[in-house]
Amino acid sequence: MAIVIFMLVAVFTSFSTVTLSNILPDREGNLEQPEYRKSIAIRDVIRQQIEALKSNEISAAFDLATPEIQYQFRTSDIFFQMVIKNYAVILTHKIWKFGNLLKISNEAYVQAVNFYEKDGKVREALYILEQQPDGTWRIGGCKLIFELELAT
Repeated sequence: MAIVIFMLVAVFTSFSTVTLSNILPDREGNLEQPEYRKSIAIRDVIRQQIEALKSNEISAAFDLATPEIQYQFRTSDIFFQMVIKNYAVILTHKIWKFGNLLKISNEAYVQAVNFYEKDGKVREALYILEQQPDGTWRIGGCKLIFELELAT
């Protein structure tokens, strides 16, 4: 499933108007919409993992990954070494914010996250979220897709 989702990332970057951004603003009654509730749950999982990684709570961050990711890395320490090597911006960013959310299926979404670094660079990451059989959401992958430098 992750391979199919990564293939759809190109579609996401080209057709980002096919998103749930129109239902995300806080408006009275949105909590009644199933897609809005999913978007809140998805963003909460990503927020929890970013906060856990920033505060060196490696086991908590690892627990938010899908069972497939956990199996691939076996331990939270190995997982954290991969984060340090490939996703250092998650640990070193100054601020971050959510971008668009793309629905792949009822059980899979891609959430864009922008990380703003102290040197003025912006990295966009695409998080793949998969709904588990118990209804919870877990992170099934993350891909850094580009880097921009803000004009000063």
